[in-house]
Amino acid sequence: RGIEIADIWQDLDTGDYYALAVLKRAPAIQMLRGEIRKLDQKTALYIEQSRMARDRLAAILSASNAVNTQVARIPLQQMLQVLDKTGRGIPEQWVLASLQADRDSLIGRISIWPRVQGSDMASLESELAAALAHAGFNVAQTNDSDYTLFARLELDDLGRLDGWYWLKGSLILTLNESTGRERGSRRWDIKQSGQDPRLARRRAMDQVTGILDLELRATLIGFADR
Repeated sequence: RGIEIADIWQDLDTGDYYALAVLKRAPAIQMLRGEIRKLDQKTALYIEQSRMARDRLAAILSASNAVNTQVARIPLQQMLQVLDKTGRGIPEQWVLASLQADRDSLIGRISIWPRVQGSDMASLESELAAALAHAGFNVAQTNDSDYTLFARLELDDLGRLDGWYWLKGSLILTLNESTGRERGSRRWDIKQSGQDPRLARRRAMDQVTGILDLELRATLIGFADR
């Protein structure tokens, strides 16, 4: 935004076109300052929402939004420091590491009991517990916990097709409160193949592990809106 095309020319040897883009300093500084102030206002609101939230997941969601908003601020601040003759930009009101620590502390206060349904129960149960720990949650050993996370993995053997053994199914995660109330559920499609059945199943479990490692924390926090 704010860029003007000052000139366009063509390289007659290659046929490529080139454009000279000009960004005027004053309007760019004004735009960046406005965007940064908006992000700081949102951050302050998220922090207050996190402090006032009675629901633990809602508090984590607001704390996570505060972190994400300040992360989005970083490249704008860097551009502003380049354009600003003082090189200062707009000083940060919050230390990002502190916001992250506050969010992680809230996550660590929640205990979740992992429970597995369906096939591959033993391997999935260990993967689910490890993913919860990696996400920062307190992994409970009994139902005396804040939440219970049910994982269901169903894989259908499609047999051999064109020389490959195929498996297709789904992974479903459901989070319940200690009262039994469901807070949310999410489903992922699983589909893998291999030159033998064991390889296909191992690849399917690797896909499940990847989903849990990359998406479990965001998925559980996202249930705050339910």
